[in-house]
Amino acid sequence: MIVLFGKPGAGKGTQAKLLVDEKQFVLVGAGELLRQVGQANKDLAEMLRAGKLVGGDVLFPLIATYLERIGHQRIILDGFPRNRDQADWLKQQLEKNPPERIDLIILNISDEEVYNRLSRRGRADDTPTAIQARLKIYQEDVSQAIDLLGESAQVHYVDGAGSIQDVYARVLRVLGEEKT
Repeated sequence: MIVLFGKPGAGKGTQAKLLVDEKQFVLVGAGELLRQVGQANKDLAEMLRAGKLVGGDVLFPLIATYLERIGHQRIILDGFPRNRDQADWLKQQLEKNPPERIDLIILNISDEEVYNRLSRRGRADDTPTAIQARLKIYQEDVSQAIDLLGESAQVHYVDGAGSIQDVYARVLRVLGEEKT
């Protein structure tokens, strides 16, 4: 199992897609799941636009469904967990059926790069206010999730700057996977 972390715009989704396409991992993208559910739920859509963290009452059942349906040996979690409570929930789920290996990959980019990348992405929830809120959440909450999960995982800090292929090569290197 791979758990991807990184500031907004760090390239988590892009790297996850490459691992899915080239290495047959299965992606569970929390942000994408929430955006899909948000299409039918105005309150959730507004929370996402504001850059707020979605509660476990909404997120846990979505993630649990995927873990139960597809297992988690070659799964990638992108955008989850985002805080200590979510990490604690995930850790409990993994203790019930532990994967052979858990890799935390933290894609590092500067705050300046976050704003540059997200301003080019053009998603409705990439406003400067929402970006600032998500950066604050990352700095305050996500680091706690990394610390908790890092107790039972291999933790890899990967430079997220540079071309998509350069970052992908770094990700493969820390996973011990060869490029095909």
